Amino acid sequence: MIKRNLLMMALLIAVSACSSTIESYKQTLKIALVPAADVEVSLADLRERTVPLLYLRPNDRGRAALALVAATEGVAQWISADNRIVELTHGRISKLQGFKPHLDFIQFSTPDPLSLPVAKIRAGLTSRSIQDWSSSKLNSYVIEHEVIAKSPTTLTFFEQQFAMVLVQEMVTFPDGSSFINQFWFDANSGQLVQSIQKPSHFSAQFELIEISKIAQQIQVITTAGPQA
Repeated sequence: MIKRNLLMMALLIAVSACSSTIESYKQTLKIALVPAADVEVSLADLRERTVPLLYLRPNDRGRAALALVAATEGVAQWISADNRIVELTHGRISKLQGFKPHLDFIQFSTPDPLSLPVAKIRAGLTSRSIQDWSSSKLNSYVIEHEVIAKSPTTLTFFEQQFAMVLVQEMVTFPDGSSFINQFWFDANSGQLVQSIQKPSHFSAQFELIEISKIAQQIQVITTAGPQA
């Protein structure tokens, strides 16, 4: 509880430096509990904000924006105004707090393919992870991972096309069901910018877009200008 309050305090302090009011920012960060209109943050607003944002859509609900409150090597924690926390490790969901059920942690017995540079990720890579889910009382929940495809593609943000590398990963759950996670990496920077992933057979599937990375990339392109 103390840790969560500190995270929320850090968020509010950071947000106070932005041009938007804290109250309107809180509304932006709230996760919709029913289908609703998607949150859209303008490119100009993203460039002004000192706090990076992550778009999050659980299942068919409205898309919300979460704010970054902590980041270490390969691990990022994002928080909503209603104190829900999503932790990403190398872009993969590794903790969910404030959701039902709660994901406490995920551990790989062999390296997570997402921990590799995108150039080294290839079809046929396999791994296994073990999860603990507190509210569902599931411990040692084992998932098999296999990269099944890797291909060039494009995504469009702010009316601009970006070259991407799409990595598709088959995950097989203990009940025998499976799901294909999808991860889009920027072809130039190698950064993971968008994903659709399902942590377990009983959880929601999540669409995540690190929209502030996109805004930063557009700024880099604009600053660099056309090449001679």
